[in-house]
Amino acid sequence: MNAKSFIYWWFPVAVWAAVIFLFSSLSTVPSAKIIWWDFIIKKTAHLIEYAVLFFLLLRALTKFEPKLNLKPLKFQVFFPAKIDKKMVLGSFLLCLLYTLSDEYHQGFTPGRYPSLRDVGIDFLGMLLSFTMIKKNSKIKEG
Repeated sequence: MNAKSFIYWWFPVAVWAAVIFLFSSLSTVPSAKIIWWDFIIKKTAHLIEYAVLFFLLLRALTKFEPKLNLKPLKFQVFFPAKIDKKMVLGSFLLCLLYTLSDEYHQGFTPGRYPSLRDVGIDFLGMLLSFTMIKKNSKIKEG
């Protein structure tokens, strides 16, 4: 893989990870009362952030296995090669490590705190992304 190809597949991952980091760096003012719409918006943002990160990671990881003899994807525009379970597990693992590091990072941000609930919501975003990809793709079993 040449440098131009590497940048093409991995630059979106790095940019999106930076966007997540930036949002995590923003301070918030703690509130005594729960405002449900604010809660829903923030948790939906968590879900979407990690659904996109999972998608971009899986897209980039498929580029490293172009010689696999697997079933083709329906959406070749998004994925350059085929998907197998190792790529999916790798994407889940990298996303999970990133969400854990992001929550740790929030512990140093004024008005923010690390939350296992947020890690769970981020994981739901990954699952949502995986479900949509699986529904529209062929993933090799085994």
